[in-house]
Amino acid sequence: MAKMTDSELAAQIQQQYEKALFYNASIQLNDTVRENEDFFLGKQWEGVNAPDLDKPVFNILKRVVNYFIAMLVSDNIGIKLSLFNRVEDSTTKIYLETCERQIRQIMEYNKFGVLSRNVLRDAAVDGDGCLHVYFDPAAPTGWDGVTGLARMEQIDNTSVFFGNPQVADVQKQPYIIIETRRMIKAVKREMKEAGRPQEDIDSITTDTSLNDILPDNIVDDDKVTVLTKYWKGRDGKVRWARAACGVLMQPETETDMDMYPVTYMSWERVKNSYHGRSVVSGLLPNQMAINKMGAMAQRFIRNQAFPRVIYNKQKLERWEEGTRPIGVEGPPTDIVASDPHSRDMSAQVAQYMDSFIGYTKDLMGASDAALGNVNPQNTSAIISVQRATAIPLELVRQSYYQFVEDLVRIIIDMMKAFYGRRMVVAKDENGDDQEIELDFGRLADYVLDTNVDIGQAAYWSEMTAVTNLDALYTKGLIEPLDYLEAIPDSSLPNKGQIIARLKEKMEEAQQAAEAAGGQAPAEMPEDIMAVDVLGQMAPQEGGVPIEMPEM
Repeated sequence: MAKMTDSELAAQIQQQYEKALFYNASIQLNDTVRENEDFFLGKQWEGVNAPDLDKPVFNILKRVVNYFIAMLVSDNIGIKLSLFNRVEDSTTKIYLETCERQIRQIMEYNKFGVLSRNVLRDAAVDGDGCLHVYFDPAAPTGWDGVTGLARMEQIDNTSVFFGNPQVADVQKQPYIIIETRRMIKAVKREMKEAGRPQEDIDSITTDTSLNDILPDNIVDDDKVTVLTKYWKGRDGKVRWARAACGVLMQPETETDMDMYPVTYMSWERVKNSYHGRSVVSGLLPNQMAINKMGAMAQRFIRNQAFPRVIYNKQKLERWEEGTRPIGVEGPPTDIVASDPHSRDMSAQVAQYMDSFIGYTKDLMGASDAALGNVNPQNTSAIISVQRATAIPLELVRQSYYQFVEDLVRIIIDMMKAFYGRRMVVAKDENGDDQEIELDFGRLADYVLDTNVDIGQAAYWSEMTAVTNLDALYTKGLIEPLDYLEAIPDSSLPNKGQIIARLKEKMEEAQQAAEAAGGQAPAEMPEDIMAVDVLGQMAPQEGGVPIEMPEM
């Protein structure tokens, strides 16, 4: 098959993009996302024509979604690379450990903690979350003359298009197109640096994205839609090209990557579609019913809670509010009267609203115990209730874990394809840091077993973990250093300094013992303090805390 020309490839990308937009329109994706975003942000009375009606908002969706995100997201991600079905030698072990260290640096460099929270937020509200990984050749590495790092960016589900929209698996797609809105000046500068023809550069003009919602009197005159397409050649390697305004910005480029640099997750799977369903979509009628009931109750109270003045128009032309006396002819009671009959609103209205809100939160999997609306007296019962209410999130949690694992595999694939030979910091056999030159291309020679462990950071689970650590340490089953390293970071803000100080004291004791010809003492130095479950410092007596907190 002959290679397509630049104009043919640009036309193909545009045609495939318009086809994907038609699919999104057929499932009303853009309208659904826009409505879900409005309700999540509290704009829940949009389009309602009721000027005389107060419009209160009882936004239960936002609090529950934020609770879900907090339950799912975690900054504690452990990455372990090993050879699949092979025994590692010492050199290979150091090589893989160095690669693990590079992956963690990439995730830290890209602020993955923030990105993961945003992805989960998009999945919960819009239905899907997506990250795009790309290689930035100009990113600094800390070494002179060596540049280039893997970068990540969050993509809306309305801006990523699968070649086969009926299949949710990213790596099984015939192609993937990513839409971005970029400044025209930046696009023309990139095309000039890529050596594109001047006539193509001049053809770049402003346009309005079909995903943008702009009033008729506003023209988006400084941006252009850029389409980046990824596909795989016959050799299975990923290729990419970039187009705008029907011309190529970047021509077809071959890479050594085996995986599409896109990781994708849905909150709730929808059959025969790569777009999922959000937790918000099915609850909009409940939210609207709660708001309407609140509005009607507020209107009733406003009309009935205050006494009203009734006057006879045939005897009094107008009624003036204030303290100025009004002169009338005849008995005033025949002209003006007050309505003494104020009515109380039925208690069923408040009961209905409370039960409606409670049922909605319970069905979403967010009970009062889960949201923290309880008195923490019986921690065991609270933990049990939290675990029970977290069951509906388990499938979403597994999808998120798979999302992170796919991201790690993509980073490994990108390092193999683009990093080449470069200087890195690695640990030697003694655990000391050293500067070495590493060939990341060797990753292509290995079949790796990738294990990604994601830790949960719930408050009660941390307290349980520290309680177990206290018991193990009291019985002498773990060493002081292991005790401190295993304590959650949130329970001990200065954990790193304490561990460093302990290691320093232990090294000094070891050196003193070797100089004296004896052995170093195994117990913790007396001036090192232990930590209780509240993260407070407690004095030591024989290496054991004097008082253990009650749970």
